[in-house]
Amino acid sequence: SEALLEARGPPLPVRTSPVTFLRRFVQGEALAQFFEQGGKVKPVSSYHEIPDAFWPVYEVLGAERVGVPCRCALDPTLNIKGVCSGIIGRPLQAVCSGREDVPAIHFSS
Repeated sequence: SEALLEARGPPLPVRTSPVTFLRRFVQGEALAQFFEQGGKVKPVSSYHEIPDAFWPVYEVLGAERVGVPCRCALDPTLNIKGVCSGIIGRPLQAVCSGREDVPAIHFSS
């Protein structure tokens, strides 16, 4: 709900509590557009049917469920840039959407 308010609601008050780790995986604009275009939250029979607006959160919650969550972005002594995919060993979502069979990993030397 916070992501939708940020995308379409009035200005939010100054935050007094920390942002939850999962919030970074919800893109407010994508979520707002999903609902504006008639999207509905409903059960799916396959991960292929998960809407793009929910995909990053699905991946991170799935990683937590199977025991490979990563929270390094929460600790600046571990990760000074604060950038994390939320899944141990996974490239950032900006590099690899996670919907491909083979992740598009590019190594530079």
